[in-house]
Amino acid sequence: MKNKIIFVFSVFAVLLTSCMSPIKCRIDSSPQGARVEVNELFYGTTPLEFTLSRDVVYSHVIRTYPPTGFEKPGWACDVYFVKPDKVPDRFIVNHFVEFKPKKTEPPKSAEPIKPLEPKWGWVTFNITSIPPDGFVSIDNNFIGTTPAVGRYGYVMPNGQPTYTITVTPPASDSDRQLFSQTKTITLGRQSGYTDGTTVNLHFDLRLQTFAPRQQIDINMR
Repeated sequence: MKNKIIFVFSVFAVLLTSCMSPIKCRIDSSPQGARVEVNELFYGTTPLEFTLSRDVVYSHVIRTYPPTGFEKPGWACDVYFVKPDKVPDRFIVNHFVEFKPKKTEPPKSAEPIKPLEPKWGWVTFNITSIPPDGFVSIDNNFIGTTPAVGRYGYVMPNGQPTYTITVTPPASDSDRQLFSQTKTITLGRQSGYTDGTTVNLHFDLRLQTFAPRQQIDINMR
């Protein structure tokens, strides 16, 4: 009887450990050597791998500060949130930050010339799926479950960044025949996805091919 109790307790402990497995994170940047802080604690410099506890009710806050001489337009640092209850088990959170160098060229004339600041445009992704609660990743960065909304930028007027959106079936529907779906969206004037646009993307995870149901809503300002 004692052996049975020990066996049941061991199985329970293994299951509990599996359910509460830590979240593995990878942070990298260009250039590398950026300072990384998690929940206001210094963790190291990029490239960096670490784990986060799931046993919290709030989001982990990851701040990546640019190396000396570099900046990310509009921000002093990059801020990224990881909410434990939204990250699937054994899912690796990958986050990449690109910093752009400051212009240090001396002015060509006696009067200083102030460089033009880049003008940013913003597009909102509104992502839904059948069934709901699908895991949404944009450029391999997990952002949440459907329905999900994300705001992404580009340099106007000629910037044309491309974002890859992937929706993975929810774990609760693992017994059904569902398929991951991927869609690539290019922002900018030529694609029609310009500043103030809402891009509605619908993913039918019951199909083996992407089923678009998208429209462009121009928000009046």
